[in-house]
Amino acid sequence: MKNALIINAHQLWPSFAEGKLNQSFVSLAEKRLTALGYEVKTTTIELLMKRLKSISGQIWYYWYKRRFTG
Repeated sequence: MKNALIINAHQLWPSFAEGKLNQSFVSLAEKRLTALGYEVKTTTIELLMKRLKSISGQIWYYWYKRRFTG
């Protein structure tokens, strides 16, 4: 099975840009790819950045620990 990751790169600006257009594109792409036999996962840029920040903090910790404490 083929895989697809869709990242909704909209950043929320309350009462100015709520991301409805981007979300409709994401939904359309998800339906289309699912119909073509893809396994589709979606995420948002905010969630992705939080995860990357968490991972980078862990990498730094292990690198520091290994380098300076033993």
